Amino acid sequence: DTGELDALLRAAADFASYPGTHGEDTVRQFLEQFPLPKLLGVLQSQADLPETVETVAACLDKVFSSRYGASLLPSYGV
Repeated sequence: DTGELDALLRAAADFASYPGTHGEDTVRQFLEQFPLPKLLGVLQSQADLPETVETVAACLDKVFSSRYGASLLPSYGV
């Protein structure tokens, strides 16, 4: 649904634009609201929209820069 995607993209942009590293609780709360499978799904389904891909990729960079986010990488075969 377009409204849900817009909300996700706004939240991802806000999360990505935060200066510095997010705290572990902030990352955990963000992923509770926007789980990794949903974020990764947007990357796949919106691959032809560079701005969307950049927004989600920047958000994921912040997620995986945290200890909590990095701990999730083995679950995704990375």
